[in-house]
Amino acid sequence: MIANKLALRVSAVLNKQDGTTRNRVTDDMVNDADNWAARAILVYQPDEDLDITLNVNGGQNRADARHFQQRGMLPVAVEFADASGLCAPAYFNTSNCTDAFGYVDTDGDPHSGDYNLNGKEPVDVFGTSGTIGWDLSSVSLTSITAYNDTSRETLEDTDSGPTSLVHGFYGADYQQYSQELRLASRNDGKLSWIVGGYYYRDRVDDDSYFDLLREIRPLFMSPDNPSGLSPENYVMLARYQYRQKVRTGAVFGQFDYSVADALTLHLGLRQTDEQRSIDYSTALDESVLDGIDFAVPTDPRFPYFDSMKASDVSGNIGLDYQIHDEMLAYVKVSKGVKSGGYGGGLAFQVEEIEPFDDEQLIDYEAGLKSELFERRVRLNLAAFYYDYSDLQVFTLVNRGGVPVQALTNASDARVYGMEAELQARPMSGLDVSLGLGVLRSEYRNFIAESGQDYSGNSLPAAPELSFNGAAVYEWPVEGIGSFFVGSDFSYQSKNLS
Repeated sequence: MIANKLALRVSAVLNKQDGTTRNRVTDDMVNDADNWAARAILVYQPDEDLDITLNVNGGQNRADARHFQQRGMLPVAVEFADASGLCAPAYFNTSNCTDAFGYVDTDGDPHSGDYNLNGKEPVDVFGTSGTIGWDLSSVSLTSITAYNDTSRETLEDTDSGPTSLVHGFYGADYQQYSQELRLASRNDGKLSWIVGGYYYRDRVDDDSYFDLLREIRPLFMSPDNPSGLSPENYVMLARYQYRQKVRTGAVFGQFDYSVADALTLHLGLRQTDEQRSIDYSTALDESVLDGIDFAVPTDPRFPYFDSMKASDVSGNIGLDYQIHDEMLAYVKVSKGVKSGGYGGGLAFQVEEIEPFDDEQLIDYEAGLKSELFERRVRLNLAAFYYDYSDLQVFTLVNRGGVPVQALTNASDARVYGMEAELQARPMSGLDVSLGLGVLRSEYRNFIAESGQDYSGNSLPAAPELSFNGAAVYEWPVEGIGSFFVGSDFSYQSKNLS
């Protein structure tokens, strides 16, 4: 701090860890960690009405790409297949389902695998933001400007097996800029409010490839085809490039009105307008495998350009009732929107990259927040119902004999349940917490492209029962500081549907 006007804080973290998984092909240890990050924050306050904050941050990753456990997707007989023709989940990691070359890893060891390629994932990140706040008598004005730049080059053994079945390289540069202005009330009247505007733009430049079935290229080599490429048999190096752009503008307001001494009305509205575009192409070419220096692409497939516009209104309305100083009850209804867009990724058909629409959610919630026994106990309860429309879902479909992951508006859905959270300090130095969640979820009107009906199935990562707790006891030791001992646990049930 300089004369109570200027302050600087600098922090950094370094993370290095040896590999945790043995590659049985090369006898190397993979899945290591090697990354660092740093941040500097400068705060300048020339007078009591003006605050300026500058944040500069960045980092690098030089660790391995993730090496996963192999999972055979091709059933050796029809009785081991699901409706898509691929391996049914019940037979994963068994000899009943293999990769295209008949390999399957059935040893059950999550810390070893057969990888013919040690993947790498260099990532570089830089970001900066500036926040300026002015106190202007009865109102305050805030400006937030931010910029981020990220690049990565990931080379992985996609098939997680000992043969050159599928190698993937993902190269991307991502740039993002945003600007927000907010004007907020500073009085103590019945009405408090915030209004503002927001502008956002980003650009993604992607240059990636999949090297498919390289192991059997010799079967297709000839004087006229020395590389052994055979696209009709998916023996190829398929490179895809695209540029996606997004521009978003929004205006918003949040208003809180004290209807009575114990009753407050909350109202929020946001109008968002968005433009997206994609310029995409796929090519089949012979290139070096390091994924950095490509040859001039040949045989371009369906150059594709498209743009889309969307306009949405979201917001919330709710009531808070202060039962007494230590207990608050509330009800609210909120509407949220998740933007649509384009999937990107490797595509052999235009349908795989055509746009998907916005996902919309209406949230109904009621709850109770309390601090009891002179704030030694905190109890929070909530019940909720989520109504999704046009839920964005990844589905695995079989197109032309190749499994393809597509992102589409596949379904509506509903999620409902309750949560309880208890925090207590029964004695000095001892903190105890317990949490309980009960959840039900289901897809509605979900007919996959394969024709299979998933309506009524539960959503992924939605356990029907979850329970957690922790206890920590801390005591001071004169001349040293303090010591603590603690324990925690968590439980999640399986989805039952």
